[in-house]
Amino acid sequence: MRNVQHPETLADLSQDALITLFDIDLTKVNGGITYFCDKLNERNEPMIWKEQVYTPYPIIARGFEVRGDGPSGRPTLTVSNLLGWVTGAVAAYDGIVGCKVTRRQVQARYLDPMNFITESNPDHDPLAEFVDRWTINRLTSLNKNSATFELASPSETDNAVLPARPVLANVRPSLQELKQKYGKTAVLPYRGFPSVNKRGS
Repeated sequence: MRNVQHPETLADLSQDALITLFDIDLTKVNGGITYFCDKLNERNEPMIWKEQVYTPYPIIARGFEVRGDGPSGRPTLTVSNLLGWVTGAVAAYDGIVGCKVTRRQVQARYLDPMNFITESNPDHDPLAEFVDRWTINRLTSLNKNSATFELASPSETDNAVLPARPVLANVRPSLQELKQKYGKTAVLPYRGFPSVNKRGS
């Protein structure tokens, strides 16, 4: 894992470089929100995005590809356990399972002006980010050097409800069941047309 004392800086990267930033939200377990990025800005200081400071910290993210033809995979986030930070968080916050992880990706050219030696950036655009959100599903490994967490899409989290209803897979009433329950003039939810065909059968 990259040494936290020697992360890459914007000076070493092109303006088209993709910067990845992570928000780890522990408020569900009475913690705070931590902001991490594995790069420094051009001033050799913590990265700043939308005026939020992101602490330079070694993070390796894998498996974040999003699939359009089926369930998304379970990406992993490996975080340095420097100074026992993760061990302390896991012990204090019951494993932090269920907490939210937000990944933000933005091209270097759109970053806040404070990231650059000149403190100016005419291309700065706070809307030029790609954001995806995940939930910590489980802790897969922990040692003195690092910790690895498996993430899941919020809708795939065990016992999820959307909204306030259990998430059930491949469950839908048949036409016959709808007719028996609501009659031939039944209306399908959110559709506004009868649940029977033109023949009424």
